[in-house]
Amino acid sequence: MMSMIMTVLVLFCALLLLMLVLMFPEVIPVRYQLIARLDCPDGEFVIDVRPYNPSLAGTAFLDIRYRYRGVVLTGISYNGYDKYLLKYLHQVDPELREQITRSGFTLYFPPEQFGADEVARVAACINANQWELEKASYKNIFGKFSFGLVSTRTELSHYKPHEIDLIICANSPIADLYSDDYLTIIIEREGAVILLIEPAGTKVPAEAFSWGKVLPPRFGFGRPRLELNPVIFNGETYDSQFAKLLGRHTYGLNRRTINQNYKVVPPVSTDR
Repeated sequence: MMSMIMTVLVLFCALLLLMLVLMFPEVIPVRYQLIARLDCPDGEFVIDVRPYNPSLAGTAFLDIRYRYRGVVLTGISYNGYDKYLLKYLHQVDPELREQITRSGFTLYFPPEQFGADEVARVAACINANQWELEKASYKNIFGKFSFGLVSTRTELSHYKPHEIDLIICANSPIADLYSDDYLTIIIEREGAVILLIEPAGTKVPAEAFSWGKVLPPRFGFGRPRLELNPVIFNGETYDSQFAKLLGRHTYGLNRRTINQNYKVVPPVSTDR
């Protein structure tokens, strides 16, 4: 009898562990792995990568991180979302908008930390070492999740981290960016939230809606609030409840989900 109880207990624990592995594969985040390091005139420029969101097929998505002198830079490959989304960003002038609709990464160096001359020297350093960066991009990235029970291998070359098309001494006009199938969510630096709904089979947004705004945490700590107004388009309702469901699996620029980054709430007038 005792042997049978132990067998059932072991099977139950194994099943519970499997469920935890499938539901929470990133209980302990995977560390960043160094890809390339350049000794530029004013300091080090570093590219590293971290696997995240593993699949049962043994692959994972990759979070590409750019750093200069220890400062994490905002790096966006706009082509990975939709190059037309920028026309909805009110603070981007037409000339800059045309520049950042390229296929590679755009790196933003915050002007409060780096001067224009230093950024120009970094750009020259990156251009001079382009071949070294390209060679470093042809690697397989391995990851282990769920206490080592899930292993992944992903080809870095698909992400082309060496293709840095534009380096700008400015803050990114986008604070966060999410994309899922036919939807794109833009969170502007000033806090406005824009919802783009694209027609199936095209790359041109059919409609852009002012969806809401980012608010500070209610009691001064925790996640900022994402206050969203209901939007009805083609008979479908896009509201805070929809965003919460979407936010479980839709990742932003920092490779965290909407629900991890924000507390999604309806407008105050309808909050019950």
